[in-house]
Amino acid sequence: MTENNISKSEIDVIEKCLYQLTSNPNYSKKIKDAKDSGQEIILNYHTHVGESKYCISILTSARSLVSMMDQASTAKWEELAHIREVGDSIERFFPIMKNFGSLFKISFGLSKLPSVYLDGSLKMRDE
Repeated sequence: MTENNISKSEIDVIEKCLYQLTSNPNYSKKIKDAKDSGQEIILNYHTHVGESKYCISILTSARSLVSMMDQASTAKWEELAHIREVGDSIERFFPIMKNFGSLFKISFGLSKLPSVYLDGSLKMRDE
C-alpha cells in the first residue's frame, strides 16, 4: 500500500464513521444546520496527548469559544462531532482525509469539499 492508496480496513472505518454521523440525530442535525446556514465545514485530523491513534473533529467556524490550536488563537471553532481512532499515523492523513472528505460531502449534500486540517493547520481546501 502506498501513501496515496487506501486500504480496505480504512475504507471500512470511514464508512462506519459516516454511518454513525448520518444516523446519530444529534450529530446529523448539527452538521445539517451548519450546512443549511452556510457555515464552512472543517475536518481536523488530530491526536490527543498520550494517544497514538488519530481522530477526526467535524467543526464549523461560526459560533464557538473553543480553538482548534489553543485558547490564545484568534480562530474560533465549534465542534459538531468527534470521531475517535480513525487513523494509525500521520502518513495516512492524505488518503484517509481525501476519501473521508469526498464521502462526507456526498453524505451531507455539501456543495464543496470540507476544508481539511492536520492538527489545526490547514492542508486541503476546495476552492
